[in-house]
Amino acid sequence: MAHRYTQLFQNPILKSQLQRPGKSDKIGLAFLYQPNAKRLLIKGARILALLLLLSNAVQVTAQGKIAFTSDRDGYIPDIYTMNANGSAQTNVTNSPDAIDLEPAFSPDQRKIVFRSSPLGLNNELYIMNADGSGVARLTYNADALYEVEPSFSPNGRKIVFAASLVGQSYDIYIMNVDGSGITRLTNNPANDANPSFSPDGRTIVFHSNRDGNIEVYVMNVDGSHLVRLTNNPATDAYPVFSPDGRKITFTSDRNGKLDIYLMNVDGSGVTRLTNNPANDGYSVFSPDGSKIAFLSDRDGNDEIYAMNANGSNQVNLTNNPSDDYVPSWGTVADTDGDGVPDLYDCEPLNKKVAKYIVCHDGLTLCVDKAGFNDHLNHGDKFGRCGATAKASEIVQQIITTFNVAISTYPNPNKGQFSLQLNNTKANKAEVLIADAKGVTVERRHVQLTAGKQTLSFNLGNKATGLYMVKVISEEGVQTIKVAVQR
Repeated sequence: MAHRYTQLFQNPILKSQLQRPGKSDKIGLAFLYQPNAKRLLIKGARILALLLLLSNAVQVTAQGKIAFTSDRDGYIPDIYTMNANGSAQTNVTNSPDAIDLEPAFSPDQRKIVFRSSPLGLNNELYIMNADGSGVARLTYNADALYEVEPSFSPNGRKIVFAASLVGQSYDIYIMNVDGSGITRLTNNPANDANPSFSPDGRTIVFHSNRDGNIEVYVMNVDGSHLVRLTNNPATDAYPVFSPDGRKITFTSDRNGKLDIYLMNVDGSGVTRLTNNPANDGYSVFSPDGSKIAFLSDRDGNDEIYAMNANGSNQVNLTNNPSDDYVPSWGTVADTDGDGVPDLYDCEPLNKKVAKYIVCHDGLTLCVDKAGFNDHLNHGDKFGRCGATAKASEIVQQIITTFNVAISTYPNPNKGQFSLQLNNTKANKAEVLIADAKGVTVERRHVQLTAGKQTLSFNLGNKATGLYMVKVISEEGVQTIKVAVQR
């Protein structure tokens, strides 16, 4: 099946651009790292080389837009954007004299970084407004044959990418968003490629053939503490973190053809998500983690599909006779850089408050990291409870009223909760319940018994907000902070 981009590879001018000095001109595994070859069917190797970018299309909305590459408007590929349901497909580069590939949204979706190769010239990285205006060149490295696969950091201040210097293999680099401060993160005789950030911006996942075949690796953002996550005779490539940072999706031919797989961040618990006679690969999460966009040739040419995060409900989004590829959707933004993605951050502009928003029994809560993991382990959802729900007064009151660490798990269901006491002796106590402004809204006297004792409360008749419950006795003052949302 000769797709348009495979034909493009046969163009003598472009073909010369694909070959690194000293490399064979055969179509083979060596071309897995040749950035202009989007799709090369390698005979005898059982692998479709999807030479594509995992681009972090970060956006604030739950679904947002998808950027991709297509040659539908001519022989030369351009960058397009579309809505998450496949509508409003728009050419935003429309460059007849340059090959534009591998788009990646900035966290606020106002910018797109991409790779471009004016015919006859090296690949360089460029940045533009999301509508295609204001194109600016970022890299000017005369020694680099290819600078490819750019991806934004969650806070939008850095770009990670892969580059191949003349006569050398691909390594991973990082730079400031204006193209300054380029730093080399890996330096290995093998090829390291397809880098992208974790949602907290502290690690980078990528694939490499440094151990003999292509596997998935992760390292710190400074290039230290490199760890191999997959160890399979087949090819494992194109990894990307889930928005909650707990999973990684990747492409593998371990079952004889390319399919999409999911694993834990430590490499355990590998699960197959697609199982189609065609080749499926190059997967990227939606910002809210509920969907995965991916590339497939199951309809006779390369198209972009979307499915639920568990692999169900696979739908063709582009559905065009030409080839559409390199979907860019990605993870959520972390504007303040506190390690909590904006969609789940109680204060996305306040780095000092690293607290997550979760939905527990219909309540939108603000919890710390430990509480966040507890909620997910108990089957709760991360993010707000409803599409139109807000963090409510709870979040703001916790942040503005108390400059202390607050954990709200387990949280009362509609104001009902219990306070566990362990008294050394029987005595009397006074219970004061105050609102976030310190105004006492309820006062009661209770008899304490020696040993463990449970005091039950019901604040269901109180307004939504944060309350302080104080138990004052001879043994001191015990305080619990209670968040009520009606």
